[in-house]
Amino acid sequence: NTVFCKTGVALVKRTGDTTNINSLYSSATGLSLDASTGKIDVAASTAGSYWIKYQYTDKTTSCSDTTGVGIKINALPAAVTISYGNTVFCKTGVALVKRTGDTTNINSLYSSATGLSLDGATGKIDVAASTAGSYWIKYQYTDKTTGCSDTTGVGIKINALPAAVTISYGNTVFCKTGVALVKRTGDTTNINSLYSSATGLSLDGATGKIDVAASTAGSYWIKYQYTDKTTGCFDTTGSAIIIHALPTASIAYGTYCARDSAEVTLTGATGGQYTSTSGLVINKTSGTVDLAKSGVGSYWITYSFSNSDGCTDTTGAAITIHALPTASMAYGTYCARDSAEVTLTGATGGSFTSTSGLVINKTSGTVDLAKSTVGAYWITYSFSNSDGCTDTTGAAITIHALPTATIAYGTYCARDSAEVTLTGATGGQYTSTSGLVINKTSGTVDLAKSTVGAYWITYSFSNSDGCTDTTGAAITIHALPTATIAYGTYCARDSAEVTLTGATGGQYTSTSGLVINKTSGTVDLAKSGVGSYWITYSFSNSDGCTDTTGAAITIHALPTATIAYGTYCARDSAEVTLTGATGGQYTSTSGLVINKTSGTVDLAKSGVGSYWITYSFSNSDGCTDTTGAAITIHALPTATI
Repeated sequence: NTVFCKTGVALVKRTGDTTNINSLYSSATGLSLDASTGKIDVAASTAGSYWIKYQYTDKTTSCSDTTGVGIKINALPAAVTISYGNTVFCKTGVALVKRTGDTTNINSLYSSATGLSLDGATGKIDVAASTAGSYWIKYQYTDKTTGCSDTTGVGIKINALPAAVTISYGNTVFCKTGVALVKRTGDTTNINSLYSSATGLSLDGATGKIDVAASTAGSYWIKYQYTDKTTGCFDTTGSAIIIHALPTASIAYGTYCARDSAEVTLTGATGGQYTSTSGLVINKTSGTVDLAKSGVGSYWITYSFSNSDGCTDTTGAAITIHALPTASMAYGTYCARDSAEVTLTGATGGSFTSTSGLVINKTSGTVDLAKSTVGAYWITYSFSNSDGCTDTTGAAITIHALPTATIAYGTYCARDSAEVTLTGATGGQYTSTSGLVINKTSGTVDLAKSTVGAYWITYSFSNSDGCTDTTGAAITIHALPTATIAYGTYCARDSAEVTLTGATGGQYTSTSGLVINKTSGTVDLAKSGVGSYWITYSFSNSDGCTDTTGAAITIHALPTATIAYGTYCARDSAEVTLTGATGGQYTSTSGLVINKTSGTVDLAKSGVGSYWITYSFSNSDGCTDTTGAAITIHALPTATI
């Protein structure tokens, strides 16, 4: 050929004597040409027109010549793909092909294996008419201008529908009560089920169970779709049923007291039967309940009835019969304090009333004894039950007056005793907390033996009605102040300070002859008379409690002495003139040679000048003193001959 579609290969054919020649083929770029053999790879070449030059050379002479041929390669039509939406189908309905690509100038041809019902011109598959199985659909599309064609295809699988199944509900007509279960006939081992019907039928889509009671009365077609679990292919069948409405009726009773009778309130179907449990006396035809003869309690009355379709139903109502209320109550005799609770047996929730003077809680029956007037009263209790049945009962109460008394104490210091001031009931008992020493009968407090502090004393007393009460009073016991003072034995000079321990700010006093500062306690020893004294210290504390303490002081007289010397020449010695205490010591300044015991001055050995000699002495009480005298020593005249 001289014209090719761009597919396959083209082989050269030579005419003439080719036994002793070498061949060389050549052409323009774009042509996939084998230069040795002349073979053309048309599919690999570029579409277009080519001149193929053929040079053939004599192997012996090397002389060559050329010839050639012109060819044209037409492009294949643009690629087209096909699909059917799915690749797997159930054996029902049809499947239409969808082409993708430029299909404006092509002719189409569809083909497949036997068993597939395929329209060769349109590609439409009659799936329902095809045999179940797997198929390859070949699609050949040809360019209308060039006549060049290409092929593509798609694989599909057609699965058979599941084996036929039928359903039924035993009956086709139902009264609107209970449930209806489906029965399936056929191979159901590998299928999924879906049940559906019109609105009004209470149908379980998975199980096919019908809640007949919950459905609306009427005629229904139940569609059953069963699907092969493996292939997903399904088929449908169905069944028709009719649901008749139930007859309707309602009855009503109420809550009653156990007297007379109760009539039923009936709405709807008549002619039924009334029944109940044991204990309720009821007329089966009329529904009238004999309340007086029936047992107290709650009952359920059932009314059974039917309609012209032969459908039956029941309804019911509760009835409660309450016993007539009963109650009894009791109070007693009380003292006028706190409150009194009623002892109530039977019906609660009533109301309590009495005459003026008694303060009573109308709801609880509690009597406020403290606020009520003393005396005897009748209390009435009015009560009812939940059925509105009422009754009354009553009880007496007596309130006795409380005894009265008051006691009083005060604030004391911890000495002596404190008497109670009692007004009112006598013969009671006095008590307090630990630490207070009190006479239980008289109320007298031993202040000295009690522990310091504040206490509450309770006085418990009673009267001839046996009513008791308590009153109380506070008592405070303040500690006595404490202090000690100390002095000693002194010589009659300077002053003596007190050694004080404890309470300060007191007053110091003593007998005549002792000069003492009343505030500080300092004794002027020099101005006081010699002798022994008792000093008293009077003091108090912030609570106003006072006390005294004391101490002895002794003042000894100072010893007395005088000495005298004179004016001397520096020879021999000078004796002292001593009056008074002896046995003292004599001292002076440097330069004077003096005997410390005798007071004799060695004039010859002493330096010339004036000196002061001090004499230190004491007495038998250990008191010491000093005195002194001047001495002058003149130098001796000197001469030599």
